[in-house]
Amino acid sequence: MIAAGTPAAPRGHPETPTMVQRLRQILVATDLSREAGLALERAGRLAQEHGARLTLVHVAPATGRRAARSDRILRAVIPQLHSVVAETAAKLGRAFQIRCASVLARGEPAALIARTARRFEAELIVLGAHGSASVLDQVIGTTADRVLRLSAAPVLVVRTHARVAYAEVLVPSDDSPAAHAAARFAARAFPTGRFLMLAVVNAPFEGFLMRYGADAQLLAAHRRSTAREAEARLRALAAQAGIAERASLRVERGYVPAQILRRAGELGDGVIAMGAYGRNPLAAKLLGGVSVRVAAGAPCDVLLVRPARRARGATH
Repeated sequence: MIAAGTPAAPRGHPETPTMVQRLRQILVATDLSREAGLALERAGRLAQEHGARLTLVHVAPATGRRAARSDRILRAVIPQLHSVVAETAAKLGRAFQIRCASVLARGEPAALIARTARRFEAELIVLGAHGSASVLDQVIGTTADRVLRLSAAPVLVVRTHARVAYAEVLVPSDDSPAAHAAARFAARAFPTGRFLMLAVVNAPFEGFLMRYGADAQLLAAHRRSTAREAEARLRALAAQAGIAERASLRVERGYVPAQILRRAGELGDGVIAMGAYGRNPLAAKLLGGVSVRVAAGAPCDVLLVRPARRARGATH
């Protein structure tokens, strides 16, 4: 369970009630493995909670021209595969009493998952953390990462059983547009969860000041000022997302991925909701970024949200 932090809503300043807009369309991708059942379970529960329509997609491999024999074999089992995918969707629909459609496609998984999400106007894509949709296979170039780049919809990477609705939501924020988008979407997707807004900040030029013998009291004051500014930004974000009454704030120092993962280890039936490609998109592209590192190492489910694309010709 996450430790309590500073309340996001000061006493005497209640949050203005807002109507939560429920999700209407959810897409879940599966490779039909046993591990992929975790993603199906969570997607079914979310669809049930929101009264949403669920679409299940399975992407079979495309063998290419040089593998004609394999292609003939694969074509022979396609009718059976159609039946398996359709029956999986039907079972999911019965288990959660939801509407669940099925899609069978052939080709490159990430591209077809993103295309299917656009076709059905999915507002959330759910992937398993094992099998063909693994975020553990590689830190860079994973299916989840590629789907996120190809689709505007947030991606939920699932690695735990969906025993109940998410009770706790950890929202790390670097105050980037992606982090703001993650907080807003999480407030909508997890309307009953308790939120911990986390900022991991190190005072600007702290290393430089320490290296050249800055006064200890001056350095401590610099850290406190930086922390107060970060907490104010977290409080404003919680208010903007409409979750101030069910959010607490925490500001910490240190290595960002390590601090996020440490807090994630304290979650009970929880999820991390964070922006993908935050303040340093080049680092995210070359090194995987904080979001991919957290997704690869988290002991819980991770929701990755990218900022809305700017319209052409838009100005700052």
